[in-house]
Amino acid sequence: AYSNVGHSAVVTGDGRLFAWGSGEKGRLGSDRRDVEMTPIEVGGLLSEVRRQGIKIKAVSCGFDHSACVTEDGRVFIWGGGDRGQLGQGTSATLEPVQLSGAIADKDATLVSCGRCHTAVVTQD
Repeated sequence: AYSNVGHSAVVTGDGRLFAWGSGEKGRLGSDRRDVEMTPIEVGGLLSEVRRQGIKIKAVSCGFDHSACVTEDGRVFIWGGGDRGQLGQGTSATLEPVQLSGAIADKDATLVSCGRCHTAVVTQD
């Protein structure tokens, strides 16, 4: 489980990802903008990943954004990114998108989100 100002997220034992709290700026990985008092499953591209039998293994919440790592080493990110923390050249994404660019071909093992940054640890 991971929590930051305004929202929290947890990966279950079976590799599913849930979030709750403030939905502002897409923090919950959906177009829900209200406060969710109970956990909702993060969907979008992660739903397709789960249908392929791939589990989520780690999650981190920043101030306005979150990110997760799948068991096959991909990083997905969503929420507000006014300071570039999404790494996508966009200021917000309501649903998870796979991190692209230099990190896309790496085998990620861990992700950490802060107030205005995202860091990824890779195998190499």
